Amino acid sequence: MAHENSKPASLLIKGGHVIDPANRIDALMDMLLRDGQVAEVALPNKIRGSTEEKFDARGLVVAPGFIDLHVHLLERSELQRRRLLQARQPQLPGASRRCVACRTRSR
Repeated sequence: MAHENSKPASLLIKGGHVIDPANRIDALMDMLLRDGQVAEVALPNKIRGSTEEKFDARGLVVAPGFIDLHVHLLERSELQRRRLLQARQPQLPGASRRCVACRTRSR
């Protein structure tokens, strides 16, 4: 079992809808993560071996990351600025998130 503030060395994500255009995957799959990296992707119940943790992803989408193409960076207050910076941070260890800033009106 992983310590409270550390991520597990291995995690099996089970039964999620994996979308990975780079590897042409769009199906229900299991995904094994070891040390924060994808070690294996396979059809459900085909990954063998033990893992420290399992996560039931049925009904969820599992994807390598997203690019948010609708971000308003013209925030006016310090609170809004802090919220924006917080929103840009990945919510899971090893996750990535990118923002694309587009100017929508002239000032």
